[in-house]
Amino acid sequence: VWGARDGSVRACDAKTGAARWTTYTGGAIRFPPEIADGRVYVGSGDGWVYCLVMATGERLWRFRAAPAERKIAIHGRLLSTWPVGSGVLVADGVVYAAAGIASYDGTHVYALDAESGKIRWQNNTSGRLVREDLVTGVSVQGHLLLHEDRLYLAGGNIVSPAMYKLSDGACLNEIDNEWLREPSTTERFPSRPKGSMFQRSPRGRELFLVDGKVRVFDDLLYSPPRYQRAGYFSGRFLQASRGDVVIRGNVEKLMRIAPELGEDGKPQVIWENQDFAEPRALALGANAVVIMGEARREQVVGAENVGKEDAEPVEHFLIKALSVNDGKEMWSHGLPARPVSWGLALDREGRAVVTLEDGRVLCFGS
Repeated sequence: VWGARDGSVRACDAKTGAARWTTYTGGAIRFPPEIADGRVYVGSGDGWVYCLVMATGERLWRFRAAPAERKIAIHGRLLSTWPVGSGVLVADGVVYAAAGIASYDGTHVYALDAESGKIRWQNNTSGRLVREDLVTGVSVQGHLLLHEDRLYLAGGNIVSPAMYKLSDGACLNEIDNEWLREPSTTERFPSRPKGSMFQRSPRGRELFLVDGKVRVFDDLLYSPPRYQRAGYFSGRFLQASRGDVVIRGNVEKLMRIAPELGEDGKPQVIWENQDFAEPRALALGANAVVIMGEARREQVVGAENVGKEDAEPVEHFLIKALSVNDGKEMWSHGLPARPVSWGLALDREGRAVVTLEDGRVLCFGS
């Protein structure tokens, strides 16, 4: 099952690729659907959360997370003023979702009953955290993550990650904690007065639990398409874990990390792989980690012939399976187009399902 920018949710047979069903929401779907207890949950750019029957695509319920039906243009697409920009997260019979874009238009965070869609709790005020000289708050700019008794949300420019109590949805952020006063401001920024306030919240749309702390990575969800990443962006980051196995990657390399930090307090690397210039997604199986993305030039078949007469087309994008134990390659294939960010899933039969930016969905056998 996958969602798409045209608002569709589609299901196909994992063995044959034959279409099972298609249904539509009213806006772009930016994050993958969640599957739990025979149901599919998805957040849409139309401001609604949908619950579908896994087997048929029939709608069981939908919930309007946006406070009103109002559309605006966002980078060439007509979306709700409050799209469900967090995607959805399902755990223990509860569906979590957040609607909004920028804090000043309002941020609306919900916990819904997974079976009925009824509200367990809601927070409609975290978009406005007030201090004497500042009124700002949480924006909706990416992932949700559960850790211990907190719900975390990638919160945009000022407050990120945002933190909510699981019991009642109370926002635990205070605006004074999101800014850092730097006495040496004039040394680096002469035009700014000494003691100016600087935001210390890292921008980004992806949340990961890294060495016991929730951290923010990558671009903002609603950044302009050609946005130039600022210096305090944390950059591209991938991670998947199961028990003591932690696989971590960035634009430089993919690594298996030891469960314990070294004596110097830094992660210990068990093995590493540097085949990818831009890893786009990874998934961790029982015996293998599967990764896909743009390959380094030396990994591209036929790259040495580019520009030559009658040269065969090269495959710049790859999918590879590496042994969890030692990182050695188990198999690899070229991909005909750029993979979707996080467009990779492993099913219970060991098949790898890949979505590409040109709209194709591919399946590789175990």
